[in-house]
Amino acid sequence: MDDNLSLAGCSVPIQSLQRHTSPIIAILGHFHAPDPANARITSQVLLEFARIPANFYSLQPRYPSFTEQLPPMTIFQKIINREIPARIVHEDQHCMAFHDVSPQAPVHVLLIPKKPVASLAELTADDAQLCGHLLQMVPVIARQLGLSDGYRTVINTGGHGGQTVFHLHIHILGGRPLHWPPG
Repeated sequence: MDDNLSLAGCSVPIQSLQRHTSPIIAILGHFHAPDPANARITSQVLLEFARIPANFYSLQPRYPSFTEQLPPMTIFQKIINREIPARIVHEDQHCMAFHDVSPQAPVHVLLIPKKPVASLAELTADDAQLCGHLLQMVPVIARQLGLSDGYRTVINTGGHGGQTVFHLHIHILGGRPLHWPPG
C-alpha cells in the first residue's frame, strides 16, 4: 500500500493523518501555509474530499490512532475480557471455548480466536497459524466434552450465512445424532 493519500493531484503522507482524529483536519492542516498555491490546493482538496476511498476508515488496524472508528466490541470480546461471564471449557493464549447460551444440541460450544477477526472472509495469510491452531483444538475440546460418537463443526460467515456475532467462531455441536441438511 502506498504511504501517501493522493488528493487533488497532491500527495498527503498517511503518517500525518494518523496523528489526527479527523482525516479532513489532517488533510487541510497539511496545506495550511498562507501560500496562494496551497490555498488553491486546499479548495481542490475540499472539492475532492468525497473521493477518499470508502475503505479509508477500515485502515484503522494499521493506523490504530483512529480508535474512535473501531467497530463496537462484540459480546465475544467482552467474554475474552471477562466483562461477561461464560462457561469456559478451554482457554489458551490464542483461543477460548465456551458453552453457547442458546444451544442447538445437547453439547454446543463456541471456539473463538482471541484475536478479533470479524469472519472467515476477513482472514489473511498472516492468520494461517491461528487457523491451524483453532482447527487442532476442535478434536481436543470434543474429546474433553465426551463427543466420542462424533460431532459437527460449523462456521457461519456473513449475514446470509447466518453469522450473528461478527467475531470468527467455530460451533462444535454433538451429544445426539445430527442430520443433514442443517437448517
